[in-house]
Amino acid sequence: MPASSDEGALIEAIAAAPFDDAPRLVYADRLQERGDDARSQYLRTVVRLMHAPEDRTDVDLCSSLAEGLDAGWRQRVGGRFEVLLEGSKPVMLFAHALRAVLKIVQHEAVNLLQFGQPVCLQSELTREAAEEFMSSFGTRVLSENPDGEPPLKLSVRLMRAESGPTLFAPRK
Repeated sequence: MPASSDEGALIEAIAAAPFDDAPRLVYADRLQERGDDARSQYLRTVVRLMHAPEDRTDVDLCSSLAEGLDAGWRQRVGGRFEVLLEGSKPVMLFAHALRAVLKIVQHEAVNLLQFGQPVCLQSELTREAAEEFMSSFGTRVLSENPDGEPPLKLSVRLMRAESGPTLFAPRK
């Protein structure tokens, strides 16, 4: 099999089973055999990041490796992550209300049991894009807590199949 069709089949296998490590690891092995160490190391790092607990060193490595790799390729083979917002009751109430409006506009059912849960700000992100999205907010906004309310907290988790609308439009 030529390398290009083999690579295409592996990328299709990753798309068909986005939470399965095997296609990414097989692809990483093939890339390493061809001497493409940067892409191989990126895939192996993504696989590690898809499992808890997340290691900050791997997050930094993933972001560093991503700088030299094609963004379209990374989007096709990287894991799918989402950025969540947690924090003070008034902010969370507003975020949940905004999300409920989005669901109503999209003719989807609103689950009132989700109130009190973290709010998904953006999903369908590679891990390095999630890190970039989080850093765009800056720490000052998140650490301010008027009236003794708990500070806002952003976190990243592996995307769930049931992820609904996000407060920010997906990046293209």
